[in-house]
Amino acid sequence: MKKLLIVALILALPLGLMGGHLFGEFSLGYRMQGDSTLRDVYGGGALMPTLGVGTHMGKIHLLLTAGYFSNSGKTLGLEEKTTLSYIPVFVKAFYPFEDMGNFRPYVGLGAGLVFYSVKNESPGLEDVSKSAFGFEPEVGICKPIAQGKAAFLSLSYLFASAKPMDSSRNIGGLKIAAGIRARF
Repeated sequence: MKKLLIVALILALPLGLMGGHLFGEFSLGYRMQGDSTLRDVYGGGALMPTLGVGTHMGKIHLLLTAGYFSNSGKTLGLEEKTTLSYIPVFVKAFYPFEDMGNFRPYVGLGAGLVFYSVKNESPGLEDVSKSAFGFEPEVGICKPIAQGKAAFLSLSYLFASAKPMDSSRNIGGLKIAAGIRARF
């Protein structure tokens, strides 16, 4: 999984070179389980760190991100430990609006692949390791904190239809995140 994050970030570097303005991003968010059955198994949610690299192309900001989510719970009925983990690797586009005082609101949309796995302690349940297409609309607000650096707060919802159990489920859900963006 670590190798996938490194490869994704390295692939984003040509985007910045073409655009001439390379920036990085780190955020820490809390992802809430969106599907009610997954919420029953894994609980409410878990922390989700995300790294990204991007560029500006005119007014649009393009960003390649990779995050990591992992949440453990108990299987329904058997009450044995199960863990859902995933890495969403997304290309995102953001449109910042005009400054509102010292803040800048933005909207964005990301799409890409969600590499997910389900590990079960029960010998009767099969482990799963697959990928699914996902997309994630986002709204946020950004505040400059120093030359070339800004803090942001965002709200997003990941839609990714996957089959971690016997039927399709949305393995994503609502995420509230805070982070830093900085120019290189």
